[in-house]
Amino acid sequence: MSFKLKDEEMTLDNFNETTYEIICDFDNFSGERIGLKLRTGKDEETVFYYDLEDKKLVLDRSKSGKLCTEEYGVVRKCAMDCKRLKLQIFVDTSSIEIFVNDGEEVFTSRIFTKRDSNGISFFANGSTNLKANIWNI
Repeated sequence: MSFKLKDEEMTLDNFNETTYEIICDFDNFSGERIGLKLRTGKDEETVFYYDLEDKKLVLDRSKSGKLCTEEYGVVRKCAMDCKRLKLQIFVDTSSIEIFVNDGEEVFTSRIFTKRDSNGISFFANGSTNLKANIWNI
């Protein structure tokens, strides 16, 4: 699927999976942030985004269900300056692995959302072109 986002969040209708692989290509982006929300549900979401202004990748687990290893923080960041963002993401019932630009950066984290928190959405605070493919695992 391919689409353009402009100051909006787009939820995939009828997406109801807990284990999957997704590959996203963001390009021609501008504004503040572009990203996606995984394992979304009532009061739960795991957010991964590129902060274009601070040039940082951010994984926010603050609403990812039951928290674990809080002493290490619920938000993880790293510096990134890019013109294109390719994400290969593996999601299952208790973990997320994110490979950025073919492994240039990697995020791995545990999440413990409710069983019915299985939505997904893409967002842009600004604009971006996006191509995404999803496979059930």
